[in-house]
Amino acid sequence: MKYELLDPNDWPRLLELVDPMTVPIPPPHTASAVVARDDSDHGRVTGALFLQPALHMEPLVIHPVYSGYVNYARMVRLFEDNMARLGGGEYYVFAPDGRIARMAELVGMTRLPYTVYRKTVEGGS
Repeated sequence: MKYELLDPNDWPRLLELVDPMTVPIPPPHTASAVVARDDSDHGRVTGALFLQPALHMEPLVIHPVYSGYVNYARMVRLFEDNMARLGGGEYYVFAPDGRIARMAELVGMTRLPYTVYRKTVEGGS
């Protein structure tokens, strides 16, 4: 196997691996892909791993004097209306506590069965 970053011009080669109707392939202008290729089979793509941005909505900051007056749901709707105008998409909210989880549910978000991990990669010189 040979492992390499996939050139954006080679993105159509991913269709050899998956059906985009069953596994959504992110577009090359918003994602990167590392692929495994089988050199004994004309460089056939045999695996792919994507790195892509995930939109997440946070933090929510409200001046203490206006607590109870700022309409969180209305703020969310404005973001969603803008996203719809730009073609749609999805976003996430990290809910560190029950209050934030409830706010996410109030605007129609769905709880996912994921555990979130984080890793920081330091930049080189």
